[in-house]
Amino acid sequence: MAEVVPTRGLLYDPARAGSLDALVAPPYDVVSETERSALAAKSPYNIVRVDLPQGDPERKYENAARELRRWVDEGVLRRDAVPALYRYHQVFSTAGQEHTRKGFIGRVRLRRFEEGVVLPHERTLSGPRLDRLALARACRTHLSQVFGLYSDPKGTIEAEFAALDSSAPAWKPAWGTAWCTGSGA
Repeated sequence: MAEVVPTRGLLYDPARAGSLDALVAPPYDVVSETERSALAAKSPYNIVRVDLPQGDPERKYENAARELRRWVDEGVLRRDAVPALYRYHQVFSTAGQEHTRKGFIGRVRLRRFEEGVVLPHERTLSGPRLDRLALARACRTHLSQVFGLYSDPKGTIEAEFAALDSSAPAWKPAWGTAWCTGSGA
């Protein structure tokens, strides 16, 4: 069985950073250079500036780490006081029908493939893996969550989030495709 535990998230302080709609970005691997420029223009604190750093290949990760540290030092980003699981919903339409995919963000202990506990869902090329590893090492934090699926046939995990799901979301983006209900342990 996978071991999943709460984590202390690094969160934007909207009072200092501004509207969350101007701060978020899609996953780095789907952002074109044009989209990156548009996202970066929304705010000097848009996460694309750190998650998809530009510049000399020798220094871009160092630059991303410096930018991230500056945001923390200025209070734009703050570490959550207590570990939590962060609930989120992704709302999307396909074939004219709206669906909601529910999930949460936390930490999971990695296990050897042979143990059959955490299995890969795609064959990631070595270039992107090395890029993300260099960024994580430079920033000393994971900026992109790993998407995972889990089986919950009895609804045990969903039941744990029921009270949180019935509360108003902490943030619902203007573009309306995902929302976060805040943290819950």
